[in-house]
Amino acid sequence: MLIELHAVPGDRNPVELAKAALAAGLEAVVVTDTERTDRLDDYLDALEDAGVAAFAGIELRLERGRLVLIPRELDDAFYDVRWSKGSP
Repeated sequence: MLIELHAVPGDRNPVELAKAALAAGLEAVVVTDTERTDRLDDYLDALEDAGVAAFAGIELRLERGRLVLIPRELDDAFYDVRWSKGSP
């Protein structure tokens, strides 16, 4: 199984990301966004609609580098966290 463990959508919309995953031959993708979770469900849905196994995570900016967190469950505890000072 070919899995991308850290796909940040950037400016791509959900369908564009799903098409890119298919074009790359990926069977699964962990979609992360930088310090926000509000867009993840749309990307997960588009990937699943395209037949790509989809998982969610979050990328956190640190003083030196980045940290990717992939939760065991996508629940309120994950979605409702204020991940940075700048997030809603």
